[in-house]
Amino acid sequence: MEPSGGDFAPALVFGAFAGYNPFVSAELPTWMDAEFLRTASGTLVVVTLLLALMLMFIVRSVGTRLVAIVLLGAAVFGLAHYRQTLEHCDRTGSSCRLFGEVVEADNRS
Repeated sequence: MEPSGGDFAPALVFGAFAGYNPFVSAELPTWMDAEFLRTASGTLVVVTLLLALMLMFIVRSVGTRLVAIVLLGAAVFGLAHYRQTLEHCDRTGSSCRLFGEVVEADNRS
């Protein structure tokens, strides 16, 4: 008698997390602190908004415009949220995480 798929699933889940060792392919450079990342994300927001403005005049298809604006809007929302998180971490002096790596706050204040 073969085991059903439902009997095997809990064993796979346990096996996946029991010996979990996060693999990090690289570490963030030392110059990549919270202030740099805040500035970079702010710059990307401005560039994305300019790209959206250009798309409004270049792309003729209304459907393509809507899809592009929605995708760019989601990207801007994510970047703005990440920038606020970095600003909060920098203000409180705590560290944040970027792709699983710790980003140290700049404690100049």
